[in-house]
Amino acid sequence: MKALLCLGLFFLLPGALLAAPAAENETLQFFAEEAQVSAAVKRSQKVAEAPASAYVITAEDISSYGYRTLAEALQSVPGIFSWTDRNYSYLSVRGFGRPGDWGNRVLLLINGHRMNDNIYGSFSPGFDFSLDMASVKRIEVVKGPGAALYGDNAVFAVINVVTWTAADAAPARVQAEGGSYGTHREFAELSHQFKDDWQLYGAGSYRRMQGQDLTYPALTDANGGHTAYNADREESYTLYTSLSRPGWLFQGNINNRYKQIPTGSYGDTFNNNGSYTVDSRSFLELSMTDRQVLDAVKLSGRIYTDWYGYHGDYISGSPMTNQKDSAKAFWYGEELDARLTPFGEKNPLLLGEEAEKTALGRQNLYIQGGATLLNDNRTEYRYAVFAQQEVQLLDPLRLTAGLRYDHYQSFGGNLSPRVALVYTPWRPSTFKLLYGTAFRAPNLFERFYDAPLNAEIPNPNLQPENIRTYEAAWEQSFGRTASASLSYFQNRIRNLIDQVTDSVGNSQYVNSDNVRTDGVELAVKAAFTPDFSGHLGYCIQSTRLVGGDRLTNSPTHLATLGLSQRLARGKARVSVETFVISDRTTTAGTTLPAAALLSVSVRAQPWWESLTLYAGVRNILDAAYSVSGGLEHTQADIPQDGRNFNAGLEYRFGRPHARP
Repeated sequence: MKALLCLGLFFLLPGALLAAPAAENETLQFFAEEAQVSAAVKRSQKVAEAPASAYVITAEDISSYGYRTLAEALQSVPGIFSWTDRNYSYLSVRGFGRPGDWGNRVLLLINGHRMNDNIYGSFSPGFDFSLDMASVKRIEVVKGPGAALYGDNAVFAVINVVTWTAADAAPARVQAEGGSYGTHREFAELSHQFKDDWQLYGAGSYRRMQGQDLTYPALTDANGGHTAYNADREESYTLYTSLSRPGWLFQGNINNRYKQIPTGSYGDTFNNNGSYTVDSRSFLELSMTDRQVLDAVKLSGRIYTDWYGYHGDYISGSPMTNQKDSAKAFWYGEELDARLTPFGEKNPLLLGEEAEKTALGRQNLYIQGGATLLNDNRTEYRYAVFAQQEVQLLDPLRLTAGLRYDHYQSFGGNLSPRVALVYTPWRPSTFKLLYGTAFRAPNLFERFYDAPLNAEIPNPNLQPENIRTYEAAWEQSFGRTASASLSYFQNRIRNLIDQVTDSVGNSQYVNSDNVRTDGVELAVKAAFTPDFSGHLGYCIQSTRLVGGDRLTNSPTHLATLGLSQRLARGKARVSVETFVISDRTTTAGTTLPAAALLSVSVRAQPWWESLTLYAGVRNILDAAYSVSGGLEHTQADIPQDGRNFNAGLEYRFGRPHARP
């Protein structure tokens, strides 16, 4: 009944949205923000001009719908859904999200800086994300292969998270909130603009969650019952700072997250509060952008250094045995790009190179007070060169062609081509034909992790997996009040890196099957009055092993609808969002039913402009929603959160230059 109600809202509310009167002379910030994307070709351009399927989540979207994590925000994008295995969070893009892949087929950037780590190739979009969402100005989502510019991990999408700067922020801002599961969060932001164009910005947050008591019927005989008590605790902090002036940016980030494991994964004893993981991620980077060195040559570049750390305690057996698992990585690198315009600004040629060295890539596993099971350290390098030419063939027709060569010490070279035609026969309509390839390099964990007690064995002979994508898209704007896009895409994956179990129970990553995806996506954004806006997204796709069955954890249908209304002369806003997902199969061969989730968010400034009160309720109908477990889980499915809420206040000191 709850799912039917959400589905009814999904199909009936667009009628109310389209019936709203148009405001012909209003150009809303909602669309001004959406119009620009920089991740598609490494320069700012309108979304309609980008040689890719691009989508932008604005700061107004984040505040209006109360997105607490990057995963919640990205789930509003057609074709994307997120989930958690109660330790880490993951993303599925266009029907592909394998349990056990650590989310390493999507590339994440923060202001252009690569955030995927050098052990697992992963990032987490959950509460352990490197930034607090209050410090995010916009999120650029560029779907399709991005390896022609970015190399490894850019298989299904490139996501660039852009932070606020002192030019946008108030001198100071604080937030404090509480919520379900014994959660509290504090956030602070400081900024300053100097007289000589330098800008200083800093933001940080602390969050603690006591957690839930979680019940798993499949574990009824485990350690006295089927409920894990007080085993879901999470604690995290984030710090980000930047010092910038036009053309220069120095940025640094550090975050740390502690999480107890309530699922009894990897053979650890269920309902035991001693099993936990700690993850940390940090980086420093100095970058320059579009520095004019000759009349027709601009240089951009960056130098950086990164750190990743992980530690896990896994308690198992009788008497209790503590397996201590850890990984540490340290790497540094540089990138230099030259943008040449001898044939005019409309026909730029981009030439670039990258080099990176992993100075530490250590994985350890030992039994407390006992034997060392794994002590492996790898120091590898990679380098790449790439070129991209944009050509205005005719006034309405634009060609973008790119090619990148990546060389890895471990397996050699890989070529990634890209071709795109963007045709605008008349101003509101754009047609795109897109082709590209990408690869995912096997990571250190997949190649060298050896855990005999957990029946996990390495595969040093793994080769990269490759994807080839074809896409045709139509994008249409309706004045300055609405935009829509419709696209067909086809993905073909060869040499898929997948975790499998052999006849004696050992799990290993191997180059296994070939996979094909065919799908159609629809996206609509509208703001028919200054006070009423919304978005609608739908994706239907089929992802199957070539000549075989549907891929696990791959829904056929995904739909999202959001509506946002200002009230009380702009002093309050109410937003409603629905997310619908069709049935999926699990790694255990069972089927998970369809689910529909409804969320509500409210923001208000009841007394004065500097103070904002906000609250949100997610899964307000308390719908049952589960995702597939991985090979490390005894459970076939992992239930997600039921109805939960948060409420808080924000106080701003001083007036910002630009803020939703």
